[in-house]
Amino acid sequence: MLRQPLRELRYGRLRLVMDFYVPFQMFRLKLENGKQTRELLMAADMVTGGLDPYQFPEAPAGGELARIDTVRCAPVLLGETGSLKLLEARMKREAFQKGFFKLGELKITGELISSFYLPYWIGVYERNEQAGLEVIDALRGRFEGAKLREIVTEWFFQQ
Repeated sequence: MLRQPLRELRYGRLRLVMDFYVPFQMFRLKLENGKQTRELLMAADMVTGGLDPYQFPEAPAGGELARIDTVRCAPVLLGETGSLKLLEARMKREAFQKGFFKLGELKITGELISSFYLPYWIGVYERNEQAGLEVIDALRGRFEGAKLREIVTEWFFQQ
């Protein structure tokens, strides 16, 4: 995906492809409003809390996880409480926008299930002696936006 001719025409010559990992925490969220209750497994990033959360149908089993030893990972900047609060606020906004809880008081509670790192592919391009980045979600296989590029760029500057 990073080596497509149109991508190199747009961004320049592909110089480097590497894996990169972002820390996430998975929470079991319970959304309650009177008679209606919903449970979700959601994972929020532990860097800024601003990346799109992942929703899982069930918690990943041991065989679906791999242990990797690398320094190419974003730093953990948010703890459990910070991640949970940001995720709860986001879920409230989404629930009200979708009309899931039209009446009454929405209550969201969450408990930490696990912490893990999600993989991304980073493409570093060069054009006119300037570097540019593209980021691909290694699980979903789709290009990511400016928020994740900013996290990766910040990591590069700290190295």
